[in-house]
Amino acid sequence: MKWVQTLQKYLATMTDALNATMAGMKQDRMVADDASRILTGEAPAAPMGEPMPAEGDIAPDEMAMEPIEDEFAAADAAQGGEESPVGREKRA
Repeated sequence: MKWVQTLQKYLATMTDALNATMAGMKQDRMVADDASRILTGEAPAAPMGEPMPAEGDIAPDEMAMEPIEDEFAAADAAQGGEESPVGREKRA
């Protein structure tokens, strides 16, 4: 019955290996999920144990930023200003 002991050792070793693999895959999935949230414009979830920043708080590294000029400044007409009459009435 030495083969039963060998099977039990094999099973224990494989269980440990697969559990470690699964834990790594779960961590990688969370990282990929956060990256996808950044791509779609959503904020990634805060890691557990870290406090959530209060709304309106500005991170210290963002406070020193200078205002950004509008490098894509457009003329008023291109911004969708008031409509000028073109001689047609809107349909009801």
